[in-house]
Amino acid sequence: MPLPCRNGCWKPAPEASQAFPRQGVASVFRYARAAGVAEGVIAACGISIEYVSPAHWKRAFHLSADKEASRALAIARFPDAHAFFTRKRDHGAAEACLLALYGAQTVLRIKSDTETPTAAEVVS
Repeated sequence: MPLPCRNGCWKPAPEASQAFPRQGVASVFRYARAAGVAEGVIAACGISIEYVSPAHWKRAFHLSADKEASRALAIARFPDAHAFFTRKRDHGAAEACLLALYGAQTVLRIKSDTETPTAAEVVS
């Protein structure tokens, strides 16, 4: 997820992912190829990449592996964009937005206008 820097440049902060046990070799290869192409294009542009582990950014928002909690937090944090997170299968978009928010707040050190609610505050 590329994040705009203050001087107009971009700072990509993708999630550092890995293969899972029993995941098909062909699907891992397709993903790695696509990720490698994206990384190559970014490197060719002379832009450095800041990788973020899923556990690291989810811990910052007090999230677990529960996709529904991520979706609920994204709805609470981005109320104007709630239409993008209405279906249960929209958890990927919700997590991408939360990853971008984490990157903006930590990698780029951009302060949020409002306090980010935790997953526990959203679910309760």
